[in-house]
Amino acid sequence: MPAAGLAAALADLLLPDPGTLSYLSWLYYLYLPAITCLLLPYLVVLFLYFSLLWLQLWKWRHRLAESYQYSIWRGAIHTALGFWATFGRLWHGYEVSGLHRLPSNGPALLIVYHGVFPLDVYFLVARLVLETDRQPFIVADNFLWKVPGFALLLRVMNVTPGTVETCADALRQGRVVIIMPGGLREALFADPFYSIEWSRRTGFARVAISAGAPIYPVFTTNIREGIFCFRPGLGLLRRLYERTRLPLVITLGYFPVKLRTFIDRPLLPGPGEAPTKLARRTQERMRRLIDSKQRLPGSVVCGLLMRLPALERWLSPAPAPPAAHESAAMAGDSMSEDSAAANSPLTGSPAS
Repeated sequence: MPAAGLAAALADLLLPDPGTLSYLSWLYYLYLPAITCLLLPYLVVLFLYFSLLWLQLWKWRHRLAESYQYSIWRGAIHTALGFWATFGRLWHGYEVSGLHRLPSNGPALLIVYHGVFPLDVYFLVARLVLETDRQPFIVADNFLWKVPGFALLLRVMNVTPGTVETCADALRQGRVVIIMPGGLREALFADPFYSIEWSRRTGFARVAISAGAPIYPVFTTNIREGIFCFRPGLGLLRRLYERTRLPLVITLGYFPVKLRTFIDRPLLPGPGEAPTKLARRTQERMRRLIDSKQRLPGSVVCGLLMRLPALERWLSPAPAPPAAHESAAMAGDSMSEDSAAANSPLTGSPAS
């Protein structure tokens, strides 16, 4: 009978014969349909992301083809940057606001707030190279050269420990230079209110004054939320870092929070301005940029919700009117920038 045959088949599947089928094999065949049903939706999503990756790279096919014609190494670098740009777009919805502020040629000193892991710099460099064909000169902590296997990546990304003279020379040659004054101290020990941990560092200000180059404060929203440091015991670990320079912290994450990089208006060194004063002006501008763009204190949940455009507008802080002294300072900065731009050879058509 058909019913009897079906019952016998089910019995053979569900009641294994110890002599012919192991118990683990029986469990495998029993749960295979359920496992398949659970994995298939994720495989479809993975296929969709692979398709998006391919389409994003196809958008830059002309730029990549030109790079390979110039040299195979240059083409390989641009292809790697294409992957970084695509990864940032897919995982973080990464965007840049203010890229048009940078000159198409001539020097630009970008002062960047340092996240726990500065992925925003990788994404920004990828966009800068692929969209404007300008390879920046990046200054990073000596600690990176001690990480096994990083040397090749650092050379490819044009990363260097840097000195005041080498950075100033790069700017005099019309290069874009990226400096993160906070370094590992800011990356690991800044608080949820995005404190600026520059201490008394004025090296970047001396670079700008020496080269006569404009400073562009750069900040990325939610950069401390994608990967963040476990805060209990952080004070003790900070004291250990100050004594030994060992970055021993516990990091958590990697969450797909919304990342948007803001490039602020240029800040020009004044005639005869001291490095300490220029560094203080830059830090005040960075503080205003953070307060106007970042929801404080930082929150992973808010960073995830900001992936939705409507919620991003709702969760972003409302711009507060500047105080009277800040308004006067901003007006003075604007006037000095306009007058310097009118007389400076650095001015060029905005980068697309």
